[in-house]
Amino acid sequence: MNVNLSFPQRFLVEPFTYYFLFVLASFAALTFQPQVAWVYVALIAADFVFWTSCKAEFDYNSIANNTIKALFIAVGAYVLFYFVTYGIVTFLQSSVVPNQVAFNNHLQSALLGATDTPILAGNKIMTFIVFAIFIPIVETRTLVGRNLEFLGAMLNEPIKLMSKATWFILILVGTIAAAFHLQVKGVDANVDLLIVLAFFTFSAGLVVWQREMESAVYLHIINNGMLMLSMFGIKIFSVFGLPG
Repeated sequence: MNVNLSFPQRFLVEPFTYYFLFVLASFAALTFQPQVAWVYVALIAADFVFWTSCKAEFDYNSIANNTIKALFIAVGAYVLFYFVTYGIVTFLQSSVVPNQVAFNNHLQSALLGATDTPILAGNKIMTFIVFAIFIPIVETRTLVGRNLEFLGAMLNEPIKLMSKATWFILILVGTIAAAFHLQVKGVDANVDLLIVLAFFTFSAGLVVWQREMESAVYLHIINNGMLMLSMFGIKIFSVFGLPG
């Protein structure tokens, strides 16, 4: 919870976030398969109910005036996770250097979804907004932030980075996210599910470390944004001789 804002101030900040998300949900309904879009609307509603009925510890920005720092942390976390993912794909494919196309396909399938062919696939701007902004915000707030707090409350364990119970909760958060991607987004390849588990476990650890969701949201936005750019033929890492 943001200790630097009074409750009225906090109430003015968070509802704007929900309004913004519900507006983006209308774009998602046009870009996603409609039934998948409704799942994300349900996630936003559940997030709102949790926020209004419980004393949420992790808001989007619980530490005032640290946006630049949070963004730098997210960039560093993205670079670290990129190489972790590269290692996972390399190891599981039993090759010294994974094929670039295969590496990109694993990342895209894992974190963008395997079966969700956008209705407005030709509209790159709308597709980018939904996949690189809307989805990262909703999934980080619900599958990471709220799940952390809910599981901590269920297990009656304080969320602290050096706690063994917290590490168990982090892995559980990643597992739930992997199950979500399997059931809702059609991700069913073992390598892809492992990447999802690793990404959301990593994101949850970032939330616990920073005591807020801002860096984790930026990490998810950067990751999905880079994947979308790659799908559009703009491959940032390829200039360094790396996949992606």
